[in-house]
Amino acid sequence: MKYWQEIDFWNTKLHWNVEDIKLTTLHEGNSGSYVYRAELKGKNIPKSVIIKQTFIPKKRSILSLDTNSWKREVLFYKQASQLKVLDTAKLYHFEIDEVNKQSLLIIEDLVHKYYLPKPNHIFNKAEQGVIFQTYLQLESLSKQLKHLKLNTSYLAKPEFTHVTPVDIVEAVHKLDNWEPTKMLVAYIKPNIDSIINKLNTIYQEYKKLSPVLSYNDFYPGNIAISLNIDKAILFDFQAIGWGNSLNNMLNAFGNKAFADSKKDLQLRYLEAVKFKNTSSFNLTQLLTINELLSSLYMVWVMASYASLFPTNTQLPKWFDYVIRDLPNQCKQVTRFI
Repeated sequence: MKYWQEIDFWNTKLHWNVEDIKLTTLHEGNSGSYVYRAELKGKNIPKSVIIKQTFIPKKRSILSLDTNSWKREVLFYKQASQLKVLDTAKLYHFEIDEVNKQSLLIIEDLVHKYYLPKPNHIFNKAEQGVIFQTYLQLESLSKQLKHLKLNTSYLAKPEFTHVTPVDIVEAVHKLDNWEPTKMLVAYIKPNIDSIINKLNTIYQEYKKLSPVLSYNDFYPGNIAISLNIDKAILFDFQAIGWGNSLNNMLNAFGNKAFADSKKDLQLRYLEAVKFKNTSSFNLTQLLTINELLSSLYMVWVMASYASLFPTNTQLPKWFDYVIRDLPNQCKQVTRFI
């Protein structure tokens, strides 16, 4: 991919070339994503910017996204920056090369005003408070962007844009010979009709919950916190989509980085967003259902790339846990359906 471009920084044209600037590698991902800091020279321009270069590798991994995900990230940055409800980094420039499956994103460098928590970071009370406020901003933004189309499933093949739990179960059921799902299929097979009927019921009830923007890739390294801890900014909006308040509550405040505060924050969050349960299930049941659907979705995504993971030994450790716990999750849900 070419690095040079004539870019308009605050109405100041800057023609820059990779040979004329200092590049520092910040991240090299196994999914075709590279992040650099570029130090620039010139008047009335940022001293440095962040360059995010992404491509789809020939040997694609499960974590490789697609051009639809890149478009979604750019679209979200543009919409969010115009409405000024959710604090985000400034988007200066982007390129999406559909032919060669590459993208280039240039965004604001927050290094002088924010810090990135380490992967094993435990948030203190002040940090928890600003992250909590950021998620409330995301909920508020949902009301203004309710017609924004972000349908492409996160981490899914682009042709699968509207997938239901029933589709997932039927897809997994067809993978009898895929070693990682043998245990799951063994449970599903004798109960397939019953499970599909129950999931149909669950799905219709679940759809009654009000849709909100759902950020699906929360972890300490994906959020920047201001030095005086009065603001937090999320990154990587390839992982944005439509879900409900339960998704945000579990994706964010279910993270181990919140330690002993998790349950308290979860309940406070649902109260703060005035979560309305319009289904016939109580909150405890809804949370159990949400975990089951999330797990089934991840199985379906991984199964979409089954050829890359022929045996259990090649799977990520977290997915092995998902597979092992799924039969138990299915049983828990069937108890109250």
